Amino acid sequence: MDHERVSRRRLPRAAAVTSAVASLAYLTWRLLFTVHWAAWWLAVPFLLLEVHASLRFALTVFELWGAEEEGLPVHTTLPDLTVAVVIPTYDEGIDVLLPTVAAALALEPAHQTWVLDDGARPDVAELAHQLGAGYIARPDNQYAKAGNLNFALGYIETDLLAVLDADHVAQPEFLRKTLPYFVDPGLGLVQTPQDFYNINSFVHLDKDFHEEQFFHHAIQSGKNRYKSALWCGTGSVVRADALRSIGGVATASITEDLHTTIRLHEAGWRTTHHNEVLSRGLAPRTFDEFRLQRWRWGAGAMQAFAIDPPLRAPGLSLGQRVSYFASLASWFDSWRTLGFLLIPLIVVLTGTAPVTVALGPLVLAGVGVMIGQLLAIKALAGGRLRLWWATVFEVLRMPMNLSSTRVFLRPRALGFGVTPKGRPDVSSAPCKVPALIRVLEWSHMLVWGYGVAVLAGVAPSRPGSMQILVIALSWTLFNLLVLNSAMTRITDPRFGIDQRGAVRLSGTLNATMSGHAVELLDVSMSGARLRVPEVWRSAVREGWTLELPLSQPVELGCSIRRVDVAEDGFVELGVEFDTRQWFALADLAMAVLRSGPPPTRKKAVADVG
Repeated sequence: MDHERVSRRRLPRAAAVTSAVASLAYLTWRLLFTVHWAAWWLAVPFLLLEVHASLRFALTVFELWGAEEEGLPVHTTLPDLTVAVVIPTYDEGIDVLLPTVAAALALEPAHQTWVLDDGARPDVAELAHQLGAGYIARPDNQYAKAGNLNFALGYIETDLLAVLDADHVAQPEFLRKTLPYFVDPGLGLVQTPQDFYNINSFVHLDKDFHEEQFFHHAIQSGKNRYKSALWCGTGSVVRADALRSIGGVATASITEDLHTTIRLHEAGWRTTHHNEVLSRGLAPRTFDEFRLQRWRWGAGAMQAFAIDPPLRAPGLSLGQRVSYFASLASWFDSWRTLGFLLIPLIVVLTGTAPVTVALGPLVLAGVGVMIGQLLAIKALAGGRLRLWWATVFEVLRMPMNLSSTRVFLRPRALGFGVTPKGRPDVSSAPCKVPALIRVLEWSHMLVWGYGVAVLAGVAPSRPGSMQILVIALSWTLFNLLVLNSAMTRITDPRFGIDQRGAVRLSGTLNATMSGHAVELLDVSMSGARLRVPEVWRSAVREGWTLELPLSQPVELGCSIRRVDVAEDGFVELGVEFDTRQWFALADLAMAVLRSGPPPTRKKAVADVG
């Protein structure tokens, strides 16, 4: 790390050390002077929750200590190794898969591209063959994505495998930025951050920021210090011999990427994180998709840690062991979140105080330490954390995490649930709020109302300090605001929209349709919406060509499927693109989702299966 980077990190690190010292002093004071032992049944759990929060703060500081804000410097020389880009797919639609295949084919340097189709679909085979990619279909779907990759590993004879999920579109420099790391013969894996092109997703807070950035840019980058970056399954390059040395991709858990990383580290292979977005995919669009995804991640992590406990595994460094422990511990944070939601309710209802201290010192010390911890983490994360939304998403993840962490206590085989991508199978009905969040919301409303009535003297009071009651009510109100924000996001109509396809580019653009001037309102991989004069109301429906002046001109055969009344003498047309115009659709995908040349028109490698 150069002198400039060291200087830039000094203030966040100093803040983290100061917060750690303050946290230790605060907990010592709490234990020795403030615990209300007469109410131990409430006081002890409250103290343990605070201890857990400080321990998790220390582990997070450990992970973030070496985090970098930018991509890491790498060798500029490409290794003399062969590479295949592999795209595992099961049931993703053509509108999702085609951009991924087209972008993979256009990558440099020379490489193979393979579509690994667990759905054994003729149209996917035709897509791969026409564009110039290889196609592999296996006779069964055992072990889901892990089994798919392992089957391909028996047929593809390259030194490296670049893995892209079916919805992840690689940017032009993907291979040129990741392959140079493999000059190091001991390196088994390079992982890049996950990013998403559907910026109206459930996890996006605005078009430039999504909830996963803290992990993919800050936590993962920090793990480089301990050579413990995790495989995230897509946007990665892995050494084929490294996979073969551990018996292939791990199949014993439903998060095969995390489990495989543990086994790579046990076998002595190193991993690294290149902190630069080199591919973009589809983020969960609704809370239901978010819930399915996060439960699978959590449950699979619990399986992996239970089967291969990294704290006892041979071959791991101390830094790797602590890094894995921090990853494991993070899934249990939801139990602390639940505890901090319940504590103020109990105080209001029972009049029992878990502490023996006056209002001023408690607020000054406790809240001050908490805020100090959060600000230190935010500083170390380099702007990759928004504190309010991080708190809201803690509540949103809570039902799934409480359920998935129980798998650690009772490991068992689990089914692999694929996060839906592309066209939703259901209508745009709002997602249902989990019962736990709804019960907590109503409980906070009722308890807060009761507490206010006590303060107003219109409800019978419990024995106890009115100052403690004020603190508990303030805490309850804050929790209520967080719960309400979580419920509002779950039911927000923006996250229940039935999208026409995987990609929708909004914004007006002058285009032509079979030589006639039209205004493009939005476009997806399956069709477009146009604004035209009212005379088009009676236009013939079939046999049109839409010409789009994008970064590279695109011509697409299409048909008019819908005519909607607009204003000022105009109507809106909904057009559907003709199927199997593979190269035209590939050019559209390249123009919309990435920069660079169109896919190379070349003969496909031999199919398998």
